Amino acid sequence: MGLQTFPVTQFLFKHENSVLYVLKAYLLSILSTLPIVYMAMWLFEPKATPEFDLTRKTIFLAVFLAPILETLLMVLIIKTLSFFRLAMLPTAFISALIWAVLHSLSVPFWGVGVFVLFFILSISYLNWRKKSFTSAFWITVSIHMLNNGVIFGFMGLFG
Repeated sequence: MGLQTFPVTQFLFKHENSVLYVLKAYLLSILSTLPIVYMAMWLFEPKATPEFDLTRKTIFLAVFLAPILETLLMVLIIKTLSFFRLAMLPTAFISALIWAVLHSLSVPFWGVGVFVLFFILSISYLNWRKKSFTSAFWITVSIHMLNNGVIFGFMGLFG
């Protein structure tokens, strides 16, 4: 059973209501990522995790600007990978791996936390790109903004 036929992930490969798609993709991402992150933290006890000052500037950059810029860069990565004529899932996997490595350059453990998100973002972009670049871009950005917004919201509430 592949991701395209697995009941929980089937929606990723369809064009449905874009707001519902963004919410489902975010929930799939966070519900998949949290167990992986907590298990990795328990197994490896990382010495460093990402830390941010919760200033207005940082929140603006992380929640609004970073998702737009990272999606633009992700599009370039996916476009480059398209020269290898890979199917959607290998392309999404390699894209996510590249993003995990890039985030790990800042804090090594960070890559663990972003891999699933960028896998889902890459699938979302590739799926919605069939409809239009604009749809693909803004749906991908919206999932990313929602993810970062929730993370920064929890950081603000719980430190």
